[in-house]
Amino acid sequence: MCQLISPDVRIYFLDKKKFVGNDNFSLYFCYHYENACLVKSMIGDNSDSIKGIKGLGETTLVKLFPQLRERKVLLNEIIEEAKKQQEERLKLKKKPLMVLDNIINGGYRDWE
Repeated sequence: MCQLISPDVRIYFLDKKKFVGNDNFSLYFCYHYENACLVKSMIGDNSDSIKGIKGLGETTLVKLFPQLRERKVLLNEIIEEAKKQQEERLKLKKKPLMVLDNIINGGYRDWE
């Protein structure tokens, strides 16, 4: 439901007993409210039958792409940034990160 939040829409969270809107979203979540749908689709959610990207959780996603905290980000921007990060790791002779490969190549987790 967080993807519905906008300057005109707040959501009441029963577990927090609070209204959450664009003005206080960052108190409860570690990313910008306009990225709620992107984050959910990337990390997945069992209850919504969204598989998500293998090896990717919310903390890792925001750590790899801190711009998610500040502004609306598009999926193609994340994929391009993942390619750059992976290329930089290889250039520095560091081991490639499987999670970056999964973002680039669409490696989804299996929930059977």
